[in-house]
Amino acid sequence: MEIKINRNEKGKVLFQINDEAEREFTYDNFDHLIDLTYNNNEEIKFVNDDELSDYKQLLNGIITESRKEDYREAVNNAINSKSELEFENEFLTTDTDLKSDNK
Repeated sequence: MEIKINRNEKGKVLFQINDEAEREFTYDNFDHLIDLTYNNNEEIKFVNDDELSDYKQLLNGIITESRKEDYREAVNNAINSKSELEFENEFLTTDTDLKSDNK
């Protein structure tokens, strides 16, 4: 995976993951980065000017922390809990519909 960090003509610092669109440094875009990187150990190649090395360190820190086992476990637990909750809600909705039909 390659992450390019650059400054656009307006002076805003952006990052680009592989050939995706350039992204601003926002929480939503950090979430996207985490979604792409947390569950794999693919090597990340950063392409940036020396003046943007602080931004590289920020993104590298986000990736490193999201790849730790406790983070991965927390995400997997959240996914499993969500699935169980959706199943329970579906069951309750079906059960309520059946009771309504029997009246």
